[in-house]
Amino acid sequence: MKKKLANIAIMAFLLSAHSLTNASGKITGISFSGPDDDIHSNLVQIQIEGGYNSPNCDITRAAIRNTEDRQHLIKFALTAFKNETPVDIVLMEEDKYFRERCTIKRISTVRPQSN
Repeated sequence: MKKKLANIAIMAFLLSAHSLTNASGKITGISFSGPDDDIHSNLVQIQIEGGYNSPNCDITRAAIRNTEDRQHLIKFALTAFKNETPVDIVLMEEDKYFRERCTIKRISTVRPQSN
């Protein structure tokens, strides 16, 4: 019974996490800006196949802020890009860095669905 409840809890968590996703697919482009960039400094900008799905954010680009506490997100994105691994991305719609471009608060691996 405990195992069944644990499985139900895990499935509920995964489904709720997926419902928050603003993009799913392979990363098609990454660009870096340094501290001297006048338009948007210290960002790792990401493009994803199919674009971003958010009424409040640009559909083509989003970025990870290049801060010490986000280095794991940047490394994960680079690895996913290099290996052409599909990812799920969740945007932080209240944090915009250029026009309507939003920052990324979560990036995770997309698991293939089993039949």
